[in-house]
Amino acid sequence: MSTEILINKYCPELSSLGFDVPAIAEMMETRYLGEFEIFGAAAGLFIGSYEGQLNDIKAAIESMDPKSIKSTAHKYKGAIANFHDPVVVETARAIETNSDKWSKEQFLESFNILTQQTAEFLPRLNQLVESFSKIQQEAA
Repeated sequence: MSTEILINKYCPELSSLGFDVPAIAEMMETRYLGEFEIFGAAAGLFIGSYEGQLNDIKAAIESMDPKSIKSTAHKYKGAIANFHDPVVVETARAIETNSDKWSKEQFLESFNILTQQTAEFLPRLNQLVESFSKIQQEAA
């Protein structure tokens, strides 16, 4: 059974919550090889580390160290990209690519946006973890 069919069958709530099921299925197939356990583990790692990563970005901005800003934003961008959220990825990318151009105020403004976007993303990620747990239980 395809990943998209599994998601539609066991997690119909995702469509009604505004998730793009074909995009999520593609993410699962390309990034996680259709393994919901791998997704759950990756999500757990992200949830356990995102605050530290955000703190690292903020510290780099506070020190105005372009190399550190670039590397911490790049790391965060890679971590969040695993969950197919292009909005948060784009904000992290902007911080990364402007690491030697922006003023501290510009960085802080973008960092505040990144923090807000992450806060909005986390409940959606938790919903995916919860829904995908149903697939593991029901389809087993």
